[in-house]
Amino acid sequence: MPFVDLVPSLVVEADGLIVPFIYGFPHCWSIGTIYEQGFAERACNWRKTAMPSIRTLLRTTLDRLDGKNATYIDLLGELLITACED
Repeated sequence: MPFVDLVPSLVVEADGLIVPFIYGFPHCWSIGTIYEQGFAERACNWRKTAMPSIRTLLRTTLDRLDGKNATYIDLLGELLITACED
């Protein structure tokens, strides 16, 4: 599966840190910085190490949202909320 199918958006923060999903995502989830070479390799390594935790983060988020009768859910914003709760 392509990286973009797992992480639909990347954000480069003001300090050059690349974080997944949405601006303000906790830096512990960063993929690296724009100043480093070899993004494809870093993304591959991040995918291997972070995906089990991302699955848990997503499951926790979906469980928290289960039963809410919302007409719109900002999933990436909700992931950010869950990530910041940990």
